[in-house]
Amino acid sequence: MMVHSHILSDFTERQQEYAGYLLERLGHEKGKATDEYLGVLKDRAYQYKSAGHRMNIPEDKQEYYTLTEDGVWVSNDYSMVSYLHDEVNIKYYKKYNLKSNLKGYITATDLANYVFCPIGFSIGRTIEGIKLLSGETGTRFHNLNILPNWSRHLTQGESSNTSKSEDLIEDKNRFFFDDIKKSVLTYSGHQDNSKKYFVNKDKNFVGQPDYVFKNRLGENYIVEEKFIQERTGRSDVFYKNHKIQLLSYIAYLKELNASYGYLVYWRYENDYGDKSIVDCSVLKIELNEVTSAWIDNVLSAVDRFRESGSHSVEVEYLNPRKCGTCVHSMHCGHKNQKYGSVSYPYSKEYHKLKYVEFPKALKK
Repeated sequence: MMVHSHILSDFTERQQEYAGYLLERLGHEKGKATDEYLGVLKDRAYQYKSAGHRMNIPEDKQEYYTLTEDGVWVSNDYSMVSYLHDEVNIKYYKKYNLKSNLKGYITATDLANYVFCPIGFSIGRTIEGIKLLSGETGTRFHNLNILPNWSRHLTQGESSNTSKSEDLIEDKNRFFFDDIKKSVLTYSGHQDNSKKYFVNKDKNFVGQPDYVFKNRLGENYIVEEKFIQERTGRSDVFYKNHKIQLLSYIAYLKELNASYGYLVYWRYENDYGDKSIVDCSVLKIELNEVTSAWIDNVLSAVDRFRESGSHSVEVEYLNPRKCGTCVHSMHCGHKNQKYGSVSYPYSKEYHKLKYVEFPKALKK
């Protein structure tokens, strides 16, 4: 009996049968956890379309694909069934590249990944990731240098060609723009001639913040920006993994001597491919007794995981919805809630597939 889910009801019977077969191979079972996972994946699967890329497409089929900047073809219609198909193929044929620098510096991204999920941290340090569309969108927005442009607009009266900053200034973020207005940009991590990273050898840590400003009192502060697609209304909830990333820069990049930092969420709308910033939420983070203890505890936990090579997994607390949003989801073998621990580096054993007979109905 193949895995069935009401989330698949929009697909044809054959597609549902095939999806059930794929889910069975991946170790999923019928039930609430699988329904919740698929519910998120339904809206997220297209982000992974590069996983199913092809090098060559017949000319009469090219209208159904898009040729990327990397010279590969990706499908214009990429569903969660496509995702499940590619996940099975990737795990069966081991279609991924392993990283070699397993014992090198800990990065801010590593700490963020660990806080989000220790499993994802292990995968991220072990396997080269898949390019997600959201990552490409973030890169494009970063390359627009939105904040430096607005900084010049606010401090020097120059016009901003990215958006009208006045439209985004509200009571909730006015403190941030007021600080920017009285500050000078001293470092941008997205400039070609910028220093690519800063090192703290004592902590075995390396990081590259988005921006460093100097305020009117001569204090340095860091700005870390994230680009989030507007979906279900505006929210001022800031995620722990993003907080720890910014906090690691403030605490460990001694060369920058930052007094505080801002976590900035630029929320954008996607109107038939035309993306525009519609909201700005900001959280100020400072180093104090509580935040210092938090970042040190996280770094120590990551060090212990790397040294021991193993980390316990509380299966009952795995969140299927969270798994559906994870950037490491396609390489993860823990989503099926079958493993009570995770290794470092991430073991290929977690990619073992269950033997399932191919559905007879699909052989016709």
